Amino acid sequence: MVRCTVILGAGAVYEASGEMNDGKSVSTESITCSLYTQYGDPIESEECITLRRIVESNGGPGNFNFEDVYELLMEIRDYVMGISEDQDGSMRKTMEACGLKKDATVGYINSLIDRLLLRVLLSITPYDKKEPPAWFSGFFSRLESLNDDMISFDFCVLNYDTWVEKSLNRYND
Repeated sequence: MVRCTVILGAGAVYEASGEMNDGKSVSTESITCSLYTQYGDPIESEECITLRRIVESNGGPGNFNFEDVYELLMEIRDYVMGISEDQDGSMRKTMEACGLKKDATVGYINSLIDRLLLRVLLSITPYDKKEPPAWFSGFFSRLESLNDDMISFDFCVLNYDTWVEKSLNRYND
């Protein structure tokens, strides 16, 4: 039997997500811009102000998206934990530009990561409640129908939505 593993990358394109009730599509830029809008948690919290400062100090939402912020926060956390070094001083300069004190704690960096992930969750939840379009479900149904004694498909999904899971009859998370 041939086993085929399909890895689907993260993100959502306009054609798939369509427009939300507010007329906007879901994108990494729109999710990043959610750091500037009210979503049930205070946007004036210290964490949100710091997250916006990180985005702005790196060129703004069009140039530095929430995935970049997440990666940078993970690097900063590694530095604060002592896992990585800052031999050339660039990490301290980055932290300073983002408004982070050099004595920032791991707990505070983790709270920034948590706030960022909450914003992502709140941004994609309305979109994810939509059912996938017929063409999308049909594509995965067709692949699933090819599963037999000769070939077996496995899907590894990194997307922020659950459309693939909704399109498959059999799915293990």
